[in-house]
Amino acid sequence: KILVGEETPVRVIDAGAASQVGVPARANVQFKETGIILTVTPHITNNRQIRMSIAAEQSELRIIGGDLGFTIPKRNATTQLLVGDGETAVIGGLTQTQVVKNKSGIPLLSDLPLIGRLFSQTDTREEKRDLLIMITPHIIDEGEAIRPPNHDQH
Repeated sequence: KILVGEETPVRVIDAGAASQVGVPARANVQFKETGIILTVTPHITNNRQIRMSIAAEQSELRIIGGDLGFTIPKRNATTQLLVGDGETAVIGGLTQTQVVKNKSGIPLLSDLPLIGRLFSQTDTREEKRDLLIMITPHIIDEGEAIRPPNHDQH
């Protein structure tokens, strides 16, 4: 398991304790992993190929208003691959599209009802992100020295 991100502390309220009269609600802290989480389970077949079960997750912390505090949207991809020793596999499918609005204008005048639009400007742009994961497994036999990969091959 590989985590490229952080562990975010999350306050969790114990609703059962709060339902009893005179008993204050208790808050516990749990840690949620956010970022890119890659879990790979390799299996070597009899003909020296590598069968991999792969689960990729991309998540981020988004602050929202009100009592909720924040949300953690997630994107997941799972697959199984069969590759030879030293072959590279590419996993895609974690695509994110986000619409970003930016409002600018003259302070105070842009906030006036009805005529505020004359003194302000709203820019809208669409951002699209694709996450590609490249995995190159190597079989290391017992007694074989572990050496760094040779990047000159590609």
